[in-house]
Amino acid sequence: CGEFQTVNEKQTVDQVVRNFAIDICRSQPAFFITQLHNGEFDYPVMFNTLKHLRKLGSASLEDKAVRHAEIALVVSEESIKSMPVIKEIADSGIIDQKYAKNGTVTCVPRRRQVLNYETFIGNQSRFNRSGALVDQLLAEDLADNPGNYKLYVFLNCYKYDEKFMQAVRKLQEKKCVLLWLYAPGYIKGQESSTANMKALTGIGFELITKPISSAAEFADKRIMGTPNAEVVPLFAVKDPEAEVLARYSNGKAAVAVKKTGKAVSVFSGAWQLDMKFVRDMLKLAGVYRYITTDDPFDACSNTAVLHARFPGRKTIMLPRKATVIDVMNKKLIGRNIDRFESDFYLHQSKCFYFGQDAEKILEELKKIK
Repeated sequence: CGEFQTVNEKQTVDQVVRNFAIDICRSQPAFFITQLHNGEFDYPVMFNTLKHLRKLGSASLEDKAVRHAEIALVVSEESIKSMPVIKEIADSGIIDQKYAKNGTVTCVPRRRQVLNYETFIGNQSRFNRSGALVDQLLAEDLADNPGNYKLYVFLNCYKYDEKFMQAVRKLQEKKCVLLWLYAPGYIKGQESSTANMKALTGIGFELITKPISSAAEFADKRIMGTPNAEVVPLFAVKDPEAEVLARYSNGKAAVAVKKTGKAVSVFSGAWQLDMKFVRDMLKLAGVYRYITTDDPFDACSNTAVLHARFPGRKTIMLPRKATVIDVMNKKLIGRNIDRFESDFYLHQSKCFYFGQDAEKILEELKKIK
């Protein structure tokens, strides 16, 4: 909501549509906090928008919508307390799009603190733009609530205990993909070692103590990571059973994959992932993708929301055939379809409802003035 003071009315509505529809998809309460003068929502278009979204939320609840995310982003609170203090700021090579005060969109090179920003915010954003559904899990809760995901992404699990290791052992007994970043399991108790990393992940590692670029080069010459940042220590795979996918500038294995039990374990020492790598991980795990463009997307069993990071025509592929409506535009998209297209302008947000009662919901939306 803090952004609302710097954008125009159309962009404000798009942000509300996006945020509210995501809340509906995740079955969580929606709330808005007013800023500065309490007038952010005080105009007719906003009232009309909220009426439509309230109807959508009620319909989703009545239909008992469920969410079947196939990706889990696992974050450790204990590891956050043990992360190295890195004050270095570096260019990430990523271009961010931001709203200017006059309502236009500006492109700004991203320059952030090394490791911390891209580990959490950057990677979460990339997986949320993968076209698949994503949940967030607490590492310390993984043993009691592991879920049933096809892809587990361990964003920062650098420190662990026996309970967490046993949770990982159970995941290795099922068919899934485990993606480890930077320094998985480096710290156990008071000891830091690559032996701890192997015990947790099942992959052998070696320590790199000489500063090199925290980026990896693939066989196609693509560079993934933060080339302008040098972090010590780095970790390289040293395991005869692992397949090397990319290497650091010193030739050591930066990205590798290995079968660990029934699971496939992947390690990336370059923690700043790119969209191609994210898509490759989804394909490896057999994760269902609703869209193939790199736009923010979310869905549940009857609602889908897409925010256009890039303008143009988007194709949305549903997991089943249904009647589909465009909620905000009060339009019937089609009957008995599992694939449809829609045009978007830059940063437009649209939400769609799909189900047997979609036409009934459409008629009720048309009564909103």
